[in-house]
Amino acid sequence: MWLGEAVVAHNRQDAERVQLLPQGCHEVVKEPVLPGRGQERELEHPGIVLTSFALVASGPIAFPSVPSDAAADDLQVTSAELANVRDGSPERFVPGMMRGQLIEADHLARYHWASQFASGKRVLDAGCGAAYGSTLLAEAGADHVVGVDLAVSVVEAFASGTPPNVELEVGDVRALRHDDGAFDLIACFEVIEHVEDPRAVLDSLHRVLAPGGVLVVSTPDRDATVGRNPHHLRELTRDELAAALSERFAHVRLLRQDSYLGSAILPEGASLDAALDTATVRSAGSVELDVSSYVIAAVSDAPLPDSTPLLGMTSRLDFRTMQQTLDAYFAVAHAKDQFVHELQERVGDRAQLQEQLLAAENKLVTLPELAQRLAELSETSAEEIRVLTERVNRAARVLRDVQSSPSWKITKPLRSLKHLLGA
Repeated sequence: MWLGEAVVAHNRQDAERVQLLPQGCHEVVKEPVLPGRGQERELEHPGIVLTSFALVASGPIAFPSVPSDAAADDLQVTSAELANVRDGSPERFVPGMMRGQLIEADHLARYHWASQFASGKRVLDAGCGAAYGSTLLAEAGADHVVGVDLAVSVVEAFASGTPPNVELEVGDVRALRHDDGAFDLIACFEVIEHVEDPRAVLDSLHRVLAPGGVLVVSTPDRDATVGRNPHHLRELTRDELAAALSERFAHVRLLRQDSYLGSAILPEGASLDAALDTATVRSAGSVELDVSSYVIAAVSDAPLPDSTPLLGMTSRLDFRTMQQTLDAYFAVAHAKDQFVHELQERVGDRAQLQEQLLAAENKLVTLPELAQRLAELSETSAEEIRVLTERVNRAARVLRDVQSSPSWKITKPLRSLKHLLGA
């Protein structure tokens, strides 16, 4: 069954079309060239990749994105790999892939909020991912930013696009190679839930934080989590995070992070950034919940500096692009349904074949018994034939003896007369 046509592009002007079959194991796709990553590979899973909609799908899983600038275009095909989408959940945020979505506002807002502490500081971005946060901290005036991530492919993909004062390196935040007290500010956002022992991460960060330095950390609140994220090994509640931080730092300030939808009314030709300085913000009102989606904490061994709240927004939503994304979602869902239907048919065929095979195997089991029975019958029949043959031969000899005897010859006229009288 043909699932559809996939557009795999290095950019919008350079596209290559392939057909994706359910088996999907023999189609070769030319990936876009990233530093050290240009290569051809075979598709491991059936799916659809529509870069014109910036929809990336692998098998039944799809993750939509809104097309962005040229730099992001070069990442569109490999964004799914860099984000490591599994069961519909990305392991990390990739800006060019997720524009206009709440996940964009959530992730960028954390770094924008942390940037108020960055000026002139030695900064560590622990679990930097695509390095968008490292770049924001550098642009906020940090003296030097070190981004550390465990994923080699991610570090290689983004290392060449960062500002001069940003250094990316591959490393484990649980075992940092840096000296004690090497950083004045550490940002560790959405990392500790990805390890079995979050406290090991906190111990490592505490060691490299300078006296009086500030650590800002965030994690999903387990009490507010909906569904299971396959990338999370251990999620904490707000109280559990507060307790773990209080064991290591004298000053702990907890903050909440929630997501909202909004709408902006601007003069013709005005940019949102310019209007924000004078804009009036109004809320439609909301029901305050007991828990927030994310917990953010600022901690230090010294009294914490003042901080200001922050309202982060997504990129502008393009409803035409959103409709295209939804259409692409439905296309993937339809292809998935077709694929599942074919698999179900194949499973049914397989079950029927298994029944036939079982019946044949049962017959094979009885064949030796039948062969033995036939052999026994053959032996019995042969003996009976031998006995009957002997009896026939004996009777034939007796008949010959009788017919050749004198009495038989003498009584021949009597037999003839009897025959005539009987007639």
